[in-house]
Amino acid sequence: MKVSTRPTDRPIRVLIADDEETFRTVLARELNDMGFEVRGVAGGAQALAALNDAEFDVVLLDVKMPDMDGLTVQKAVKEAHPMVEVILLTGYGTIDNAIAAIRSGAYDYLTKPCKLEELEALLIKAAERRRLEHRNIMLRQELSRQARADEFVGDSPRLRAVLSLIAKVARSDSTVLIQGESGVGKELAARAIHNQSPRKENPFIVVDCTSLQEELLQSELFGHEKGAFTGAASLKHGLFEVADTGTLFFDEIGEMTLGLQSK
Repeated sequence: MKVSTRPTDRPIRVLIADDEETFRTVLARELNDMGFEVRGVAGGAQALAALNDAEFDVVLLDVKMPDMDGLTVQKAVKEAHPMVEVILLTGYGTIDNAIAAIRSGAYDYLTKPCKLEELEALLIKAAERRRLEHRNIMLRQELSRQARADEFVGDSPRLRAVLSLIAKVARSDSTVLIQGESGVGKELAARAIHNQSPRKENPFIVVDCTSLQEELLQSELFGHEKGAFTGAASLKHGLFEVADTGTLFFDEIGEMTLGLQSK
């Protein structure tokens, strides 16, 4: 059975932290077979290290582990990675601790052994909440830029022709080139296309091609892994990934080098 995925068709990424090797290995195999992308570690310190090296949607965290107890790990996870959801796995007699952890930010808890169908449903719900929280952040940032198509002022035949063309283009998934002198409203037109498109509920990301050097712009667009180059202290998501299912607007793309444009 394949698990439901996100709108981007990317598998839900799960990190299992449990010192019981057999349980951890079997659970990881079962979840992988369901369509999740799973990594297992044996303790809390390893879980925190794994979160610094890669991105996960949900952490399955055993409450009782020898190196760090689950409550301590859960608190550290939420402080360093507030968008990651935590589901606690608890044995008999530790439910009170699990409830306390939920009050401090964990998504939910399950008692061990747990039913796979129940765990699957919980993982999907937790990942969906993470996705919605991320989208809400992007939408709030978008609103702060006051991106609204009704900012067009005027009723001339030329403006009506532009608005008609915007409405026509917005229905397609084609790449759009907007030309015009500085100050005529190219970004406004791009936002209007986005706001009238099927992608309007998803992020609209603006890339100012004139404000960054080529190396920095490439890092902003494509992201990088931790340690990919000097100064890359952590995983960075590129704007292409952030804008996935939405719109990426390159402001003054003509200022970008041909080499970077070709990528």
